[in-house]
Amino acid sequence: MHKILTICCIVLISLFLQHFAMAQTQEQLKVQTVRPNLIVEDVLFYFNALNTVELKATEVDAFLELKNFYQVILKNAESKSFMLADTIYVDIPVTIANNSLFFMQRISMTGADALKYKRFQNALSEAIRVFKEENK
Repeated sequence: MHKILTICCIVLISLFLQHFAMAQTQEQLKVQTVRPNLIVEDVLFYFNALNTVELKATEVDAFLELKNFYQVILKNAESKSFMLADTIYVDIPVTIANNSLFFMQRISMTGADALKYKRFQNALSEAIRVFKEENK
């Protein structure tokens, strides 16, 4: 009887440890995101301005991921009948947000687009700053 009880305890402890390890792994796999408040017009500007960026071959995958991500945001905004001046809140993976800022440095634009550029950049930068503070 004592052996059966010991075996049961070992099995229960083993199951608990496996469950705990799986929970930690799933937590680590969660994509970390930032949540900037973006103006639809600024997202549209950024999406179109990406076409002016000169790329290196090693940047193509990151660029296409970024372009596809913002295309989905714009399609969602359109399907929900958002206006260009509306503010939207989007969960953006940290890697996408960082890559967005990286490629922004190489955008070509006219002075007329400077305000849209600056609002978009400020919104992303602020969201990343908040993320870093919360995850110290």
